[in-house]
Amino acid sequence: PALLDGSVRAGRKGDMRSHEALRDLNEVRQFVANQGLEAFFDSPWVPIFVVFIWLLHPYLGAVALVAAVLIFALGLASEWLMRGPTETAYAAEAEAKQLSDMTIRNAEVVKSMGLMPALLWRWRSLNGEVTKAYHLSGERSGQIVSATKFVRTAVGIAILGVGAYLVVINQ
Repeated sequence: PALLDGSVRAGRKGDMRSHEALRDLNEVRQFVANQGLEAFFDSPWVPIFVVFIWLLHPYLGAVALVAAVLIFALGLASEWLMRGPTETAYAAEAEAKQLSDMTIRNAEVVKSMGLMPALLWRWRSLNGEVTKAYHLSGERSGQIVSATKFVRTAVGIAILGVGAYLVVINQ
């Protein structure tokens, strides 16, 4: 609300870039909320690590390969579970952006007709929908992240267990 109000004041003064503050805020929020960035940088290394582990021993490589497949499946599940709330958030966000742009473009009319409180209320309700959808998406993402951490921990234990077994049998 403070950014929208400040943008309207700046728009009344003729600043044509006044609508960029809300857009910048949304870009920062989306970047911080995006967990796919980490997977993007980790993915190319998975085959290399699996090959190196396989070279140590095929049993260890099999554990690593199964783990990679499980984590990939969890990533697909994450995408599937978060698609609906994310699309809802994007739609509400686009509508809120359109409303804020229209409000800023018509700042003089909004101010002279006393429409600012009603437009702020409408923008807040749209922004509330965005926040609610992102919250739902974040909850689902948190569940998948927890499952992924469990799989990673279990894989670490399995690798140590298989390694200990291989030591015991002199492999």
